[in-house]
Amino acid sequence: MEQEKKLWKNRRKMAWSALISMILVTFILIFFDIPIERLKIISEFIVYYYFAMTSIIGAYMGVTAWAHIKGTGDGT
Repeated sequence: MEQEKKLWKNRRKMAWSALISMILVTFILIFFDIPIERLKIISEFIVYYYFAMTSIIGAYMGVTAWAHIKGTGDGT
């Protein structure tokens, strides 16, 4: 049971860190003066980054909802 709680705590930390990193990257892209040429070069990487972070958050939310419905885990 204690191991299960640690698992959920680590999953929650991973989802929160993904969300915070997305906010930080957005903040950097908006408020720092980055040349347009450089943004054009890294734009595809930024899209993949956002997709990966969103996938982590979505997976956490999906697994949490599934565990709550099935009653197999803490999920909080």
